[in-house]
Amino acid sequence: MKTKINILTLFIFLFSTQYLSAQTVDIKSGSNWAIQFKDEGSFGSIKLRNGIPNPYTMKIYSFDEKLYFNGALVGSGLEDNDWTINSNNMYSNVTGFVGVKKNNPGFTLDVGGDINFDGALYLNGISGTAGQVLTSNGSGDATWTTTTTTDAVGFFAVLKTNQEFPTGQENKLDGLTETYDDGNNFNNGTGEFKAPVGGLYHFDVKVGYSNTNAVVNSVVTYIAIKVNNSTPKGLKFKKRVSTGPASGEAVMFSTNVKLNINDKVTFHFFSPNVSNLYIDWGNTDRASSVSGFKIN
Repeated sequence: MKTKINILTLFIFLFSTQYLSAQTVDIKSGSNWAIQFKDEGSFGSIKLRNGIPNPYTMKIYSFDEKLYFNGALVGSGLEDNDWTINSNNMYSNVTGFVGVKKNNPGFTLDVGGDINFDGALYLNGISGTAGQVLTSNGSGDATWTTTTTTDAVGFFAVLKTNQEFPTGQENKLDGLTETYDDGNNFNNGTGEFKAPVGGLYHFDVKVGYSNTNAVVNSVVTYIAIKVNNSTPKGLKFKKRVSTGPASGEAVMFSTNVKLNINDKVTFHFFSPNVSNLYIDWGNTDRASSVSGFKIN
């Protein structure tokens, strides 16, 4: 009991008065101090001698400049360097996944609950513009996309000049003049339509043929609609055409196509290897044209 009273008296002496000069008091075990009390004027401290007691059960001790209790690190010693504090920022050092209410996270950040935030949502550093929404391409990637109503999707364009398409091969209808393009989804220069939203679309294609010098009978040609540079089944229409100096013939193809957002549609035709067989353009009733609109 005498030892406890003496220690309490020492604490009161060292730390309860602000008028004493700074001093250090050692409590010794043999010839070496075991605990060191420091009165440093405005505050005080306790220093433990470095070493591991035996046994260490239910004991506080200092070892290798770290504080332990009952054999376990305490205070800053509980940190295992998974997080780094840099000024006002903190970041994770782990190379695996981080889980919040998830014992076995499967993603870089895996949250087992609701997420709430008050600021902007960014994707690759971009917050999008007014009216845009995040849309997925079905392969794990998302983009900011401007929403477009069904009524605003539609176009009509005609071949604007008497182009000399290569014969004996498939050609893409391009170099067109737009009559209208609601939603601005059709590129008249390249002849490419890009679906602004997923859904069912309707397309009409007409290719007019004429011959100013001789009669051409039963020449095989076809029209093909390609989606992302490939022709799905049912989107190729073959026909025989006959033309002459006083008449011509148009091949027409209409179809419905199910598209995903950002699918690209182009319109193609086969130009037969026949001399003086022209592709009609302009205002004739056989003028080559393409059109389309979203059904639903």
